[in-house]
Amino acid sequence: MEEIYDSSIVEEWLAGSGIRDRFDTEEMQFSVRRYSKGEIIASPDRPVRGLMFIAEGSGGIYGIRKDGSLNPVSLVSSPGIIGDFEFLEAGMTPFYMEAMTGMVCIVLHTEECRERLFQDPRFLCVLLRSIAGKFSMLISIEGVEGTVEDRLLRYMHDFCSDGIMNGVEKTMYMLRCSRRQLQRALSCLCEDGQIERIGKGRYRLLM
Repeated sequence: MEEIYDSSIVEEWLAGSGIRDRFDTEEMQFSVRRYSKGEIIASPDRPVRGLMFIAEGSGGIYGIRKDGSLNPVSLVSSPGIIGDFEFLEAGMTPFYMEAMTGMVCIVLHTEECRERLFQDPRFLCVLLRSIAGKFSMLISIEGVEGTVEDRLLRYMHDFCSDGIMNGVEKTMYMLRCSRRQLQRALSCLCEDGQIERIGKGRYRLLM
């Protein structure tokens, strides 16, 4: 992880992201963090430091079950937030967070402005939408019993913009299935006329 405090670089990222529009609170400290693919951003024994607004790339949030298997919670990408749960719990997290690609995050250092943020209506609405979106995805997919095809259709209907699935790796992660299982499900649904392939790793829901 590389952390950048250079004010000109930080201001350039802030100007391009519109992050300041998410707050009524002023005079806060920001930095920029860069993560490499596969890097662990946070874990139960290494909590998140600050609120992290994703500017580039994507990250995976997951838990680990007693049997050692992963329990995906959410995939986050721009303009998603990492550290929203932890902000409410003063830094503690039950989850692991991993960079799925190279990532750039704009970090709000909350130590000195935490109490002011709890009085900031605009920010609290942003925080609520972020947390609700993660729980909505987890509950919706977890609640579908049946085949990989069933879960895939729910995922494309509820969480893919315009019903378009982009990326096999991302979908495997959210459905907790192997590449072979997903490819089989995609092939079956294409044959049934429920989805269509529109590019490499891209499929459109037709239902």
